[in-house]
Amino acid sequence: INAEYMGRSPPSEAKMNAHIALIKAQSRCANCLRWLYNQTAGRLAGPMHYVRPEIPINLVGILNLLVHVHSYQLFHDGVFNADPHPGNVLLTPDGRLGLIDFGQVGRLSAEERIDFAELILALKRKDKSEVVHIMKDKMGYRGWERQERGWQPTSSFGASPPPSTSRCPSPNATLARPASF
Repeated sequence: INAEYMGRSPPSEAKMNAHIALIKAQSRCANCLRWLYNQTAGRLAGPMHYVRPEIPINLVGILNLLVHVHSYQLFHDGVFNADPHPGNVLLTPDGRLGLIDFGQVGRLSAEERIDFAELILALKRKDKSEVVHIMKDKMGYRGWERQERGWQPTSSFGASPPPSTSRCPSPNATLARPASF
């Protein structure tokens, strides 16, 4: 992030697209004049070099595209890259995205896709009780209970106890996915 944006939001995708279009138009105009010169006086006096400006990266546009691509995979196809991280995203010199390494692929049934969409909407609304309901009752996540022998999953599923057992969180503080996922 450039220092000029520290403490404030970056330009919107539309503003960046307009800025990039302006840079490209300016370089076309400058290069058109240089081409004309090179075809005439430049043959005698020596050619002028063409302008190749550095086009800024439209980060907001790239992030929006990544969200759309992964959302399409999750909600439309039901098949998605289960290992998305920055190392699996390439930015080509012409500004296009390349997604690589689909070695880990997950699959969601239509019902699971609907549950996941409902979960995202509940998170957006900040509806905590609906989030817990969807995760626990629809998606099969289980909480942890404090028992005499320490933290135990409330079902036969689950891997390890919560990271911190120094204080007693609510039963749904840490959630574990069933092994059938």
